[in-house]
Amino acid sequence: MSVSAPHDERDPRESQAMAISALHTRLVAVILAATVLGGCSSSVVETAPTEKTQRTNEQLAVAWWTWAATEPDATNPLVDETGEDCARNQPPDVWFLAGNFGGETVRSCDVPAGRELFMPVLNAICPPEEACDEWFDNASERSAALDDADLVVTEIDTGPVSVTTVEGNSVNGVGGAFTVLVAGWWVRVPPLDPGEYTLTTLGVGPDGWTVSVEYRLSAS
Repeated sequence: MSVSAPHDERDPRESQAMAISALHTRLVAVILAATVLGGCSSSVVETAPTEKTQRTNEQLAVAWWTWAATEPDATNPLVDETGEDCARNQPPDVWFLAGNFGGETVRSCDVPAGRELFMPVLNAICPPEEACDEWFDNASERSAALDDADLVVTEIDTGPVSVTTVEGNSVNGVGGAFTVLVAGWWVRVPPLDPGEYTLTTLGVGPDGWTVSVEYRLSAS
């Protein structure tokens, strides 16, 4: 996997990687984050595995990275500005949602009712010899909300795992299988009843790096 260049006025993906390298953590991929602050609602939604989704947090995080890295850049949900590509390559037991590479993104997405949703708030993959979890431990904000209900945001760190990529993907641009560490903050959204929802998340790194995404969801 490639390493992004230091921050300048170029592609925001390069600037995002710099946010970590400034803390002496060399990322092999990118930090992906999502969305607008969910507020201070008193209700909290617990996001335990459902009957349809028996995979652990760690398994989902690894699967999410392979999902993100096995779609060419032209149709990759990570760089999708509108949500039109949100259904690409979805597994049968969970629905993955993407963050972005910096700034704010608002997307609309049709999702299946009754299926759990899973997405990052702040996340990265690192080479096995360089742990990057400390950066996430010091994140100044990691929050998520579904309409007026706060969601539980969980830190997920793995040992060495294999992530598969395809040529021209939005994560590292090259195809292959790579051994990495997965780290970051994630949210599991319980299966939705049919209806309209707004899902928001916010991640702010210790150096002030902020990325936000809002999903306007239609479950059916």
